[in-house]
Amino acid sequence: QQKTWTEAHRSGYIEAPEGNGMVSKFSWYVPNFVAKNDSSLSTYHGLQGEENREKLAKTFKTPTTWDEYC
Repeated sequence: QQKTWTEAHRSGYIEAPEGNGMVSKFSWYVPNFVAKNDSSLSTYHGLQGEENREKLAKTFKTPTTWDEYC
């Protein structure tokens, strides 16, 4: 398959496969004062898991279940 792509590019049949210009990043924002108060929240591991659900809800003042949203 690589050979086919290379030959098609050399012959001018296709353009070089490159990105489409879009660049993105998915990340969490943890305010500096929160990280200073509880350093475990500054890593991915501190934000995941059922054992941290209550701590995150209290820290960020969000409901822990969908029922609390309604």
